[in-house]
Amino acid sequence: MACLHDADYKGQDVKNYIEKMWGYKDLDAFKNDTEVYEFLNTGKKSFENLLKIIRRQDKLVKNRYEIKKKTFDISIRSTIFNQDMLDQRVSNIEEFFDVIDW
Repeated sequence: MACLHDADYKGQDVKNYIEKMWGYKDLDAFKNDTEVYEFLNTGKKSFENLLKIIRRQDKLVKNRYEIKKKTFDISIRSTIFNQDMLDQRVSNIEEFFDVIDW
């Protein structure tokens, strides 16, 4: 998921990308970087890049919801479970950002 922050990432091998393009010694060094949030949101890297890509992907779970700003209500109208996605690496984290960014 981290590589999706980078506008230049086009599906390459994640380990190689983190090590060669971002200059980390190995994946552990990346995972243990206390400044990783700042790193992933500088230059051509942004969580908005990640969200843009994720929004286009099929989901295992997709919630249809309504946000009422005046009353601070969030209502889930329906939840779609796509069993075909069980063996895929997917995310619906964009729903979280939709809810907190209102």
